[in-house]
Amino acid sequence: MAEKNEKIQNSALQAAYIHEELIKALEKNSELVAAISDTATGVTISNPRLPDNPVIYANQGFVTLTGYSLDEVLHRNCRFLQGEGTDKQTIKEIEAAIQSHKPISVELLNYRKDGTPFWNELSITPVFDEAGEILYFVGLQQDVTRRKRAEQQLQNEITFAKRIQQSVLTPPIHRERIMIDAAYIPSEQLAGDMYGWYEIDENRYGILLLDVVGHGIGASLISMSICSLLHGLITRLIDPIKVARELNRHMRNLYREEAQIIPNYFTALYAVIDLKKKEIEYVNAGHPPGIILTAGGRAEKLVEGTIPLGLLSSINIKKGRFTYRGMDAVEPLRLILYTDGLVEKEGKSTDETIAKLIAFLRDHRHADNGALIERVVAEFNQQSDTSDDICLISATIYP
Repeated sequence: MAEKNEKIQNSALQAAYIHEELIKALEKNSELVAAISDTATGVTISNPRLPDNPVIYANQGFVTLTGYSLDEVLHRNCRFLQGEGTDKQTIKEIEAAIQSHKPISVELLNYRKDGTPFWNELSITPVFDEAGEILYFVGLQQDVTRRKRAEQQLQNEITFAKRIQQSVLTPPIHRERIMIDAAYIPSEQLAGDMYGWYEIDENRYGILLLDVVGHGIGASLISMSICSLLHGLITRLIDPIKVARELNRHMRNLYREEAQIIPNYFTALYAVIDLKKKEIEYVNAGHPPGIILTAGGRAEKLVEGTIPLGLLSSINIKKGRFTYRGMDAVEPLRLILYTDGLVEKEGKSTDETIAKLIAFLRDHRHADNGALIERVVAEFNQQSDTSDDICLISATIYP
């Protein structure tokens, strides 16, 4: 009986102590009132002036979240929620913030009393007195497990979609008279850039590079829908003007049932290489200019064409043509196509960066496709706006 009375007395003293400490904290920081009143969120107050910074207050939200009773929480450091799967680096960040008396917000894996893991969105804020001395740490805990699982599921689906997107990219072509290779660097896991090339007949090859405005899932879906048409368009229509008109019609049709939606659009550069006639016909639809490097490093820009595809239902298109008949047969021709992610650099004009690209290509024009692509990406990917996707195509044509 005496032991029971002593336990009741200790509990009463403990409750009085906790109440007194809480009142002090509320007096020092009125913002705690609003936080504590939100019982759906776990709220704790710890005292760094006591050994091991123990919890001196926990609300019902914290009890419900963790499964621990109030008696099991008080006078303990909150690290009892950590477990095998808790990220050690995040723990170090929390410890460093507490040691330096700085606020911190993190997401970490914690464990309930029954061992069930949950993702805890934890925010810890220090409370100081008028003299700047640390008084308390206020911790807010929110169960974000459902959101984290949804994010992981989305991540898995994006990874799967990325594999599909990369699987439809056309493989390199290595023929006696022409070699085509490319680099594909998405800024996020899914890109709006896409390329494709096809052998039309034994003498003609069609190459298309496009860049859907924006990047991510939406841009990727559009580029995939276009990619599904490429082989048929290039091998059936062949002519750059006809291919550009059909791509414009396809893009417009994607939005014909949604009149209130502003149509998306994409830039593109489509070129037909005719090895027999020794000429290149192309249409540039609002895309960065393709570059042709001839013998001696002379550069030609591919700029003729039209506006980006998908903006208007009817567009005027001008076809460009480059002939390389009679050129030096010792040195091959080099056709370079790229998306704007390669040449967009903060603080510099695109024209200036393109000029540097041409100079760089001229200096490295004797390298094979693979080596040239690697060197260009290494040089210009570091300089470019890394928030955008990058595609780079190098076609070597032997006269």
